[in-house]
Amino acid sequence: MDREKMETRNMKKAASPTRKKFQVTTSVGKVMSTFFRDTSGVIQIEYLKRSHTINADHYWASITRMCKAIRCKCFGLLTEHAVFLHDNATFHTARQTQESLRMFKLDVGCPYSPYLAPRVYFLF
Repeated sequence: MDREKMETRNMKKAASPTRKKFQVTTSVGKVMSTFFRDTSGVIQIEYLKRSHTINADHYWASITRMCKAIRCKCFGLLTEHAVFLHDNATFHTARQTQESLRMFKLDVGCPYSPYLAPRVYFLF
């Protein structure tokens, strides 16, 4: 055994309780969620299936579903000047995504806007 390990092993008092080793359990897994919100609250939340990734097609479908949800929940939002904020991930800047944003007449805000600060992301 290593000398340092032997020294730390011997430093334990005889009356002290033994260390418990925790069992490692496998977690269910991480869940990826995409949420769309406005100033009044959350408009739509979507959960990504396990072992799937977000690409331009998936993001385009999410934007389409979001616009349908806006029409149902808060109709006036699409008729007013609406600004869509997201960062510059590859599927956000894809041609298909940009065309869908133009189709729904959503203005895209600056990717590094101060409105994207972490305090805005507080949901719960």
